[in-house]
Amino acid sequence: MRRDRVSLAFLLRTGIAALAVCAPMSHANIAPQATAVTEILDLRVGLTPGRTRIVFDLSDAAAYTLLPQDDPARVVVTIPAANSAFNPDTLSLRGTPIDRIGVTRLADASMRYEFELIAGIETKLFALKPGNGYGHRLVLDLYLPPNQADTYDSNAPADVSPATQLAAVQPAPRTLRKRNPQNATKIPNPVDSGSSGEWSGSVSLQTRLFFNDPAFPKQDDQNISAAFEPEYFLDWANGDQSVAFRGFGRYDANDDRRTHADIRELYWRGEYEKIVVKVGVDVVFWGVTESQHMVDIINQTDWVEDIDGEEKLGQPMLNMDYLSQDWGTWQAYILPYFRDRTYPGEHGRLRNQPVVDKGSAIYESGDERKHVDFALRWSHYIGDWDIGVSHFSGTSRDPILLPSGTPQKPTIVPLYIQIDQTSLDVQATKGAWLWKLEALYNDNSVEDYYATVGGFEYTHFGLLDTPNDLGWLLEYHYDERDENALSNLQNDLYAGVRLTGNDIASTRLLVGVIFDLDTNSTIGNVEAVRRLGESWTLSLEARFFNDVDDDNPLYSIKQDDYIELELSRFF
Repeated sequence: MRRDRVSLAFLLRTGIAALAVCAPMSHANIAPQATAVTEILDLRVGLTPGRTRIVFDLSDAAAYTLLPQDDPARVVVTIPAANSAFNPDTLSLRGTPIDRIGVTRLADASMRYEFELIAGIETKLFALKPGNGYGHRLVLDLYLPPNQADTYDSNAPADVSPATQLAAVQPAPRTLRKRNPQNATKIPNPVDSGSSGEWSGSVSLQTRLFFNDPAFPKQDDQNISAAFEPEYFLDWANGDQSVAFRGFGRYDANDDRRTHADIRELYWRGEYEKIVVKVGVDVVFWGVTESQHMVDIINQTDWVEDIDGEEKLGQPMLNMDYLSQDWGTWQAYILPYFRDRTYPGEHGRLRNQPVVDKGSAIYESGDERKHVDFALRWSHYIGDWDIGVSHFSGTSRDPILLPSGTPQKPTIVPLYIQIDQTSLDVQATKGAWLWKLEALYNDNSVEDYYATVGGFEYTHFGLLDTPNDLGWLLEYHYDERDENALSNLQNDLYAGVRLTGNDIASTRLLVGVIFDLDTNSTIGNVEAVRRLGESWTLSLEARFFNDVDDDNPLYSIKQDDYIELELSRFF
């Protein structure tokens, strides 16, 4: 369908007066929520002639990526959704081709290990499953070229002798995690050539207590709900073929719209040397900054789950990746079906006023939900720099909310326009500093615009000679649409502090505040999580809204300060 700038501009003008109280609360509003992770229990190094073996002891199976680099010589291992409870600086590297081990925590909670080498090597990375009382292990072998095999002293002492280098610690507790994040590239496991399947998942009980009386009729001052998230993973052919499933369902005692179910993942994945193909439903994450992932556009936001925008609906897709050691990763996506954003109902808190009529959505494309969207992405790791360049063409995931209904029964309807969006995300790791930037240009039929968010995170490792790490975060948001922006983050400053306990309980705390530099409105956010025993976690979340201006898209929830407790059981 041809874009009609006149008609869409007219629709926008008719709704602009209501946007102050009706505009969607963008995923940029609140910093991401802490999630459960895989615990990296130990790291051991052992030597045999011509080979150095590095063993990660894990609390459970995990996805992983391997990236060898020649100039400078290094090997990078990334374990998504992980937490480390040891200090690699205590390892003896004598007799190995490893000059230094660097450890970095990325914005998506992944742990990156950089093994800086002093010789060219061949690499092999594979997983070992539990057996004979042993736990999960990830093994990285570094093979010296034959003409250099005698360069190093294989009898030099190391943390683990060759005879015991694969001995495991006592059986590890089950991990408290989300399984296999979507962008992980699984390396085939040469130890097990057969197929293996595994069910896992979690059940949780959640309650929210609101500090203020409801702003609108039919709302309550407290809420209780329960959720179930089953997962299944099966791989075969040495890991080259796999099928994954992750479902989600929630029952909410207050809001009928928050009682819902979704398929987050259901796909087949095949690896063919440098090409990876995926067909089905999946969740894809892009971005590096903490307080807003403006380049993250593949999936629709599941807004009834949380207003931070971190929960996503599963997206049907055909995805092909080309993996190149020298030229980075190239990804192409065909997205044949559009998912509408979810919104709370009349009985829900943290909702728009009037209520959004999701079923009456308007689409710029005549194909409506069946419009086929496309996306391309290139990403690479060059020295200390992570770089991603993306382009998306299709239906915008962020709707424009327009007034509708009658004076007696007003509603809001979402308008989904067609966009072409080109974006850049960059992260530079400079010692204890993480420098981050996301920027985009959005070409559409209503108002083209440029937006960006950038800043840094500085981490004090081993705070006061303890295992704790303390990180300071500062980010600035800019959107040239100013008061016409669909997000409240058009000229705002985010400041936060992150405490990581690096303990077996995976204790984490994130405190952040967003300051509106135009109106002085502030939004406070506290998120904490701690593991209880082997299979339980307790999470806390609190959000506060102070002096919210009536032009702010968050005006309709200005009285919805709340604290949330969630108890989860993983299996």
